[in-house]
Amino acid sequence: MLCSPEQSVALLHLKNTFSLDKYASADCDNFNQFSGCTKTESWKEGSDCCLWDGVTCDKLTRHVIGLDLSRSWLVGFINENSSLFLLHHLQRLNLACNNFLGSQISPKFGKFTKLTHLNLSHSNLFGLVPTEMFLLSDLISLDLSNLYLSMDQHGFNKLLQNLTELRYLHLDFVDMSTISIGSLVNLSSSLISLNLCDNQMQGKFPNEIFLFPFLQRLRLSSNRDMTGNLPEFNKSSSLKILDLSILSFSGKLPDTFGNLVYLNYLSLYACNFHGSLPPSLGKLTKITYMDLSANSFTGQVPISVSKLVQLTWLSLEYNNFSGSFPDVLCNLSKLETISLSTNNFSGQLPTSVFTLNGLLSLDFSFNQFQGQFPSRISGLSYLRVICLEINLLKGRVPAWLFALPSLESLYLSYNKLTDLIEQLQQVGPIRDVDLSDNEIHGPVPDLFFQLLSLSYLKLANNNFSGNVQLEMLSELKNLTSIDLSYNAFLSLTGKVVLPQLAQVLLSSCSITKVPIFSGTSSLRVLDLSNNTISGRISQLELGNCSQLYYLNLSHNLLTSFEYIPSMVDLTLDLSSNILQGQLVDLPTRVFFFSASNNDPTGEIPPSFCNLSAPYSLDFVP
Repeated sequence: MLCSPEQSVALLHLKNTFSLDKYASADCDNFNQFSGCTKTESWKEGSDCCLWDGVTCDKLTRHVIGLDLSRSWLVGFINENSSLFLLHHLQRLNLACNNFLGSQISPKFGKFTKLTHLNLSHSNLFGLVPTEMFLLSDLISLDLSNLYLSMDQHGFNKLLQNLTELRYLHLDFVDMSTISIGSLVNLSSSLISLNLCDNQMQGKFPNEIFLFPFLQRLRLSSNRDMTGNLPEFNKSSSLKILDLSILSFSGKLPDTFGNLVYLNYLSLYACNFHGSLPPSLGKLTKITYMDLSANSFTGQVPISVSKLVQLTWLSLEYNNFSGSFPDVLCNLSKLETISLSTNNFSGQLPTSVFTLNGLLSLDFSFNQFQGQFPSRISGLSYLRVICLEINLLKGRVPAWLFALPSLESLYLSYNKLTDLIEQLQQVGPIRDVDLSDNEIHGPVPDLFFQLLSLSYLKLANNNFSGNVQLEMLSELKNLTSIDLSYNAFLSLTGKVVLPQLAQVLLSSCSITKVPIFSGTSSLRVLDLSNNTISGRISQLELGNCSQLYYLNLSHNLLTSFEYIPSMVDLTLDLSSNILQGQLVDLPTRVFFFSASNNDPTGEIPPSFCNLSAPYSLDFVP
């Protein structure tokens, strides 16, 4: 038996009220913005509508009982005259992830009296949710998550009164600011999933909800005015997902937190918790994601974390943890991301982290870890980012760091590293290297000129010496920024053309002549201050720097400056040289100009009178 002609006509009319746009479903998937499909394209007149994509019919009556048009690229309005409301037998309706252009939810949704599942999330709906929606007493699952919807206390009371069969209630982004948060306690204790993210609720969240016996998912994130604390959990808890990020909770994690043995996702980011972590945390052996960052946790991390063998994500950053971190990371073989950044950890660097073959990102920055890198490792084939800046690491920067097959970023600044290997047998795809503010000495190693993917190189504030021939950079076609500043015994000479180079910082070195970046038209920032460059500067030295907007030649021995690129909002510092004669003409738009502590003569050039709103001009001798 085919579906009835009336249902086919209603569905075809519904199809024709929408246009299709792949961007209409983009908000629902951050990783694949064009996921979804055009389900309605299979809807053809004269065919059985029960066979159409997204349509489900009762096997006996052939009534349409299910309609799933989620992620279907639909664009258009749903008004009270929509043929959707002719499908009286619907039990499941999913219109999520489309664009209904700010349509208001029609009270006619309340006439779908057989509905058990309704999903209107992320579909650009607008306005107050009508009370009629909460007469659907058979609803098991309701998802109204939309940024521009709101709900008042009267409507919510109707929900509490009538929707007693609800097991899944998702109201993310719905404005519930006028609803008493205490009334949440009257929700069905049979709830399995409750999502109330970013809906502007205020006041103390009822502890009773944490203890609902069947609750598996609780997400409350981004309600900054929601307060509360964690209760004592019992062993019968079913919680699998707990997200309390960006709330105004307080207190400690109770010792009974370990009773949440089914938990696999935990986010307490920016939730104002304090105190030490309970050792019972080690009982959460199913957990895969744990984010405790941006709280005020103190003390040492318990060694029981070694039991969290399913973890793929661990973030403890921005807390006040102290002491040694237990060197048990080798047990966490599934770990992909770990961040201990911005704490007070001390003691030896937990080198067991370098045994984690699946690791993608490592951030131990802003601590006081000591020790050295292991001389060799095996694995780490997928590691992309290493952040260890601002610690107390010593010794050699090992060659294997630069040979990792997936590493893109290496940040080791502000340590006490002293040595680098000279050359590499093989190199990885590394793009960003920051070894600044260490104690590395000797010539700049050739290894850097082997890193053909290099985009950013910062070696400032070390003890490098010798001479760097700019021609050695010529193969680094992707280089956009190089900073060798504050290496007092390092000089640079020669000429190079690098088409992507935008920033060159060479302050406080031993440079006696301007390095030539001829043809590097992308150069925007050039700092050669605090060197011993003498004589005059001409266009030949600066080359075709047509995009240059920051040029610092202060504290040198220049006697003449004869070329200024005609750039807007130029910052030019020629102070503390031995410039003589008349000042050079300036372009029309200058942000900052200084020629102080020099010996200019003659009249001020007319161009100084035509400047457009300079921030600062200083040419006092």
